[in-house]
Formats: sequence, structure tokens, C-alpha cells
Amino acid sequence: LFVRDDGGKTLDINEAFAQLSGILRKQYGKPLITTSASMGGQPCEQWHTSNYIVNHYIMERFGLEEHLHINFYKK
Repeated sequence: LFVRDDGGKTLDINEAFAQLSGILRKQYGKPLITTSASMGGQPCEQWHTSNYIVNHYIMERFGLEEHLHINFYKK
């Protein structure tokens, strides 16, 4: 189980991923890349902007983990 600070509701990892994915899709639109192949079968989404790349994914390390990474382009 994965806990979000949204009033104490407990979400599983897939519900948590869908919740954050919805927020990111409202902000950035449809992801440029959506796959499950690169993360061992777990979902992965990527958005590109003119200044940075947003990566949102679930990975298995010591259990399932949700990650959100923002990588800025060097100028």
C-alpha cells in the first residue's frame, strides 16, 4: 500500500500512479512517451517541454516505488 497525504486515504501504488498521472496530464497534456517495457513491466510516462523533461514511473527496488523526476536541459 502507498499512502498519500490527501486526507489520510490509503491508495495502492496503481491508484497513486493514476492520481498523479491525472494531475500531470492536466498540466502537460498527453505524455510524449507511455510505456511499461523500460521499467520491468511497470508504467512509465514522459513529457517534454522546452526547458525540461518530466519522468513519472513506478519501479521495483525494495518494493514498488513511485518516482517523479524533472531533468532540466543545460543552457
